[in-house]
Amino acid sequence: MRITFATAPGSESRPNEDFVLASPRAALVLDGAGGPSELGSGCVHGTPWYVENLGTRVMDLLITHPGISLADALSQGISQATALHADTCDLQNPGSPSSTVVVLREHEQRLDYLVLSDTVLVLDGPDGIRQLADRRVDEIGPEIRDRMNQFRPGTPEHQAERLKLVTEQRRLRNRPGGHWVAATAPEAAYQALTGSLPIGDVGQAALLSDGAARYVDFELGGWPDLMT
Repeated sequence: MRITFATAPGSESRPNEDFVLASPRAALVLDGAGGPSELGSGCVHGTPWYVENLGTRVMDLLITHPGISLADALSQGISQATALHADTCDLQNPGSPSSTVVVLREHEQRLDYLVLSDTVLVLDGPDGIRQLADRRVDEIGPEIRDRMNQFRPGTPEHQAERLKLVTEQRRLRNRPGGHWVAATAPEAAYQALTGSLPIGDVGQAALLSDGAARYVDFELGGWPDLMT
């Protein structure tokens, strides 16, 4: 595979919570979620530390165990990353650093993929473009989201509703009927969207954070335009 990437923080005032890593046969993108500082996380390290350690361990497993399933690699990576701060941080805190995940891996003339939460995988092949994302988090607190969107970002009213929305999302994180992300629960890996395609069915692919996918969400262009 020929791989190129770009990443930047969402705000100059905050560190980059995204992480990208690639090998000759695999690529992954993690979009970390630290949450509002007012709610706390129980972690002394922070989200950039978490996504870097999780992503590095998942890639190490993909390299050293070429036949491992992507879900198993993510599950074991979550366990390993969790163990790194089990003695220093409150892992029972519902705001413990978390991350969405998308992985693409070439193996035995096939492309295996995994998408956990609202990162986006776009696949472009002879039959056209298809995109995959797990949007369960968007189904949580719709009435809170509607109220929040009535206010301009940065206003006290918008922030108050945002705190309510994040609190509700955290309450339902990694629970049946809620939404699933990489955090402290290894079983979340098995809630991801996974699949495998013949390598000839894909000409190019894009692994995107939800922020990068907003090019389409905000109707600046379609998926073909984004891929171009």
